[in-house]
Amino acid sequence: GPAAMAAAAAAAAAAVAATAAAALPPALESLRDVPLWLQPGGPRPLALGPRAPARALQDVGGSPCPPLVLALATEWSNRKKTLYSRAEEACRRLLADAGNPDVLEEDDPQGVKFPEVNAALERLGFKKECFCVYVCPDLHIWAVGVSMKGKQRFLAGQAALAAALALRRPGGAVCVGDIQAFSGFVAQARAR
Repeated sequence: GPAAMAAAAAAAAAAVAATAAAALPPALESLRDVPLWLQPGGPRPLALGPRAPARALQDVGGSPCPPLVLALATEWSNRKKTLYSRAEEACRRLLADAGNPDVLEEDDPQGVKFPEVNAALERLGFKKECFCVYVCPDLHIWAVGVSMKGKQRFLAGQAALAAALALRRPGGAVCVGDIQAFSGFVAQARAR
């Protein structure tokens, strides 16, 4: 009857309101699916030059966190689908090209293992975002994948790691040149 219809309408309105509340602000949405350079130790005052941290940043596998870390935040946009679907392949090729160094993967869904990374993400506007960190200790490379969904954050982290590896190469990453979406992402990261 009418009471059941009113209750159903109220439940539908509540669901719409909850969805709208969970939506990302437009400024944050523009930070999805693009390369982000994080400063885990905090921004450096330009006039002071290199900053000496009061304490060492998190150390993983003998590799301290570098002053700039490439990150990629996603909620699996179709505009970058190829980048994510081929991230593992690009990462594998670039690691083979670098002599297959060890890579450590740490998931930090609560943002407590790597508070410096969490703080850097918060400075960009990400609040309570889940992230994972990829570290290649031999090359002193860190990369971060950001997403509320595990699979997406790991693929984003792999894409960020592969791009960081590609950026280390003087001539670019010839071994992944056939992955057009990846080449575009590396070019974006280089330009930022």
